Amino acid sequence: MFNGGKLKFLLIEDQEKFIDFLSPHLEDYGEVRVEKTIQGAKRALEDEIFDCAIIDMILGEGTDGIQLIKLAKRKGINYIMALSNYANNQELVKKAYQNGANDFLPKSQLKKYTDQFIKKIVNKPKLRSKIEKISRTKYIFSDPNLKDDLYNLSNTYTPDLPIYIKGETGTGKTELAKVCIKPLLNLKGHFVNINCAGLSPEHLKSELFGHKRGAFTGAIEDKKGKVELADNGVLFLDEIGDVPLEVQAMLLKVLDEKEFTRMGCNVKRTSNFVLVTASLKPLKKLVESGQMREDFYNRIMGKIIYIKPLRERPNDLKLLIRHFLDNSARMVFFTDKAWEKLLSNSWNGNIRELKRVILNLTDKDDGIINPSDVQKIFDLMQVNDSGQINISQSSFHSSLITDEFINEARNSTFSDAVKKLHEQFFDYAIMRHHGNVKSIHDKFGVSRTTIYNFMKKKEYSEEVLQ
Repeated sequence: MFNGGKLKFLLIEDQEKFIDFLSPHLEDYGEVRVEKTIQGAKRALEDEIFDCAIIDMILGEGTDGIQLIKLAKRKGINYIMALSNYANNQELVKKAYQNGANDFLPKSQLKKYTDQFIKKIVNKPKLRSKIEKISRTKYIFSDPNLKDDLYNLSNTYTPDLPIYIKGETGTGKTELAKVCIKPLLNLKGHFVNINCAGLSPEHLKSELFGHKRGAFTGAIEDKKGKVELADNGVLFLDEIGDVPLEVQAMLLKVLDEKEFTRMGCNVKRTSNFVLVTASLKPLKKLVESGQMREDFYNRIMGKIIYIKPLRERPNDLKLLIRHFLDNSARMVFFTDKAWEKLLSNSWNGNIRELKRVILNLTDKDDGIINPSDVQKIFDLMQVNDSGQINISQSSFHSSLITDEFINEARNSTFSDAVKKLHEQFFDYAIMRHHGNVKSIHDKFGVSRTTIYNFMKKKEYSEEVLQ
């Protein structure tokens, strides 16, 4: 059963119009045996082994679908779908599920949903193995919660419901959308993505919906938008919190009606895509402040996938280090202490930061990686091109940049102003965390050595650190 070959379906239905509709759909995936009577259905269940039974709950004048569901369950059929013209009969629905039905579909919805139900039947047995393969080869992770999220996403009845990927920067939200969602939903179209941050409303409209030649200055030819290119595929909008209100309204209309027009054109076009979004901004707060429409927020929050930060996935950390090492240009040797140092880091930059560290370490000339080499890379990565400490992942205290500091900065060199800001930051961090080096390191991502050196230089009193 469900062995990857052709499936065997038993369709128990006595109305010709439904038989004529369902049989061709089922034949695309396997063999179909049709039975129109209770007696014929019982003989079929005794004579053959089936992968799936689709059972009309009311055959002729009787209501014997429940008995057929029980028999199909006893015969080991993996998937049983109940059908009925009486969708409002809640007692019948309850009994069908209690006795072994996997799904109950109103006949009025057959035309709309049959294909996706059949795809769900066909793909469900392969889902776990498909997710396992992806987690080992394309998006490296072992987190069981994420695997369950992906399974539930794929084992879906509403494949067109928008998906929101939640996670810190550097966790790989774009990569997850690219390598997982499209294949797991069995979408045949393209994966198309836009980073919405920093785009003007007009630019974003053009990117999303396309434009007609002459629609605006610089529109020298017709252009297809990403909405059109994502037909039957995935449209991934990163930093959805940066989308202007007027564009939100346009996207909402597209999601509801599956129709859009290019800029400067009145011709309606259609596109059926799965919208996937992500953002570092707190979307609920954007709604509260009026920067995001509440109806748009509720629409894009269809299904939520959460990627935990790397510091909460110690097993994934080991897998990813090995993955980056195996795919580097040369092999290097890590001492046990170097490994310990890698594994004990908080990785506030997540996978993106980890990859940079490993690539830098594999460039070491002698190929022997010691803990001091790891620490050196950590220290270098705390400083950006301007010589400033990189605290983009920290909750930097707004009161550090005071009016007094700004006035002093006007009369000093850039490097002196940066040095002063460094000192103010460390003063704040050390006093706020009472000199607890581990706490400062975990909160702000600054290396322990850097903190120790600064504390030693400033010689803080015990009163300050209490």
